Amino acid sequence: MKKIRKFTTEKRYTIHYFTSGGFCYRSVSDCPWSCVKEARAWAKSCGTTVEVEYERTIKHEYSYYVKKN
Repeated sequence: MKKIRKFTTEKRYTIHYFTSGGFCYRSVSDCPWSCVKEARAWAKSCGTTVEVEYERTIKHEYSYYVKKN
């Protein structure tokens, strides 16, 4: 059997929520891109703003075995 290793990366972000007056009332860290898109849509509907800051990249490693032919 042959072992195959695969790597994937995922970026994580910090989201800062601001009122219309410029006051930061909430910060959330370690968010994937899907949460960033959701936060932007939510802020747009509520009339607030969102600032996104890159935090880090996570590297995932997967390994599995394949039968040799």
